[in-house]
Amino acid sequence: MHGKGIICSEGAFWSQQRLWLGGALKQVLKDRNVGEEVGRKLCTALAKSEGQYLDLTPLLSHYIGNFMNKIIFGMEYSEDSATWHYLQELREEGIKLMGVCGAVNFLPFLRFLPQTSRNINWIKKGQFQTHKEYERIIKEREQYLSNCGTPECITDLFLIQMEERCAAGKDLESFTREQLYYLQADLFGAGTDTTLTSILWNILMLAASCSSGQDDHFMSTDNPRTNHFKNHSKTYDDALDNLLTIPTINQETIQKELIANYHDKHSNNDDSYNFQVDTDAITKSREQKGMALLKAFVLEVSRLRPVTPLGVPHGTLQDIQIDGQILKKGTMILPNHWFINRDPQVWKDPNEFKPERFLEAGAARNMFPFQIGKRRCIGEELARDLVHGILACILKEYRIELEPGTDPWCTPNHGFTLEPKKFRVKFTRI
Repeated sequence: MHGKGIICSEGAFWSQQRLWLGGALKQVLKDRNVGEEVGRKLCTALAKSEGQYLDLTPLLSHYIGNFMNKIIFGMEYSEDSATWHYLQELREEGIKLMGVCGAVNFLPFLRFLPQTSRNINWIKKGQFQTHKEYERIIKEREQYLSNCGTPECITDLFLIQMEERCAAGKDLESFTREQLYYLQADLFGAGTDTTLTSILWNILMLAASCSSGQDDHFMSTDNPRTNHFKNHSKTYDDALDNLLTIPTINQETIQKELIANYHDKHSNNDDSYNFQVDTDAITKSREQKGMALLKAFVLEVSRLRPVTPLGVPHGTLQDIQIDGQILKKGTMILPNHWFINRDPQVWKDPNEFKPERFLEAGAARNMFPFQIGKRRCIGEELARDLVHGILACILKEYRIELEPGTDPWCTPNHGFTLEPKKFRVKFTRI
């Protein structure tokens, strides 16, 4: 990446870009309910395949990818665009090959092996072709801005920053055209792939957790399933107490919570759905409401199936000592999320799928899916809104059933991200 972009840059260059990008994202995403925006489009598309088993990956890739296109490039591709198909193929294969080639960071001589060399060349060729398409889009955005267009995307804001610096006689510093290419690629690749993979894992587990296809080994079954809406709790405290007694959080209980909250918001006369609970039962936040069970489920899926099990590589800024082990300056460090999320000293029954653990205060503090510190993922809030919003939209309209014979716990596909094996689900309106 030549030290460009937002993921692989460092020092003053990274600090300048990080500070600017944080403000740019807030400006582009202001007053947008991104999860619902994408979720509604996806639900409309799902209606065409209702009652049929399908691989959800192409639809998710299109709608999530096009959302990222809109906020980064200010444009969208049609579903049948050959260029769009090619870019999606580059993203999908590139993510896999980056994982395979990652060993070169530790054993540089591996780059000379024929297969590794071919993989690296494929990635470089794809990068070249991607940058050509980015340059075409950049020229279109320059033309749009020259016609007094209002800035709509990250690319527009970056170009304006470049122009303002030139007009003021300032050095461009990190705001170069080359940097824009790498920044666009980082935002699109990381934003699309991690969100897509997270939703696929959740769809798989939600489908496996429904009563018609739930296996005994899937989740804890120590207590009988209960209907947590039978008392129609009126207050937050009553509702939360009711939630904490649920032995199993699954597709049905999550749907009841979402639908009950929807009716509570949209009907003042229907007491049968007068149940309300804060969105984040973990922190008892009152900013949004109705997703306590969904968020707990998503966290548990993320715990056992982390999208990036080895995180993003970091490096030591100086010689340090950890548990008697000396790490020299410049040593590459990988956070092992797979183990962190299964550490028996932190998690009770670490290998069991128990979403209810995240209804306990403070449980989420032991999860670091977006890293920690200064290099924490800048798209964390956007990613959470997309995952929660898209899943909520789907669950409020459809029952999800897993194709018979599918094992939700089969060995995943390993690349830069951890993906589920191909699976098919059926969506039926509720």
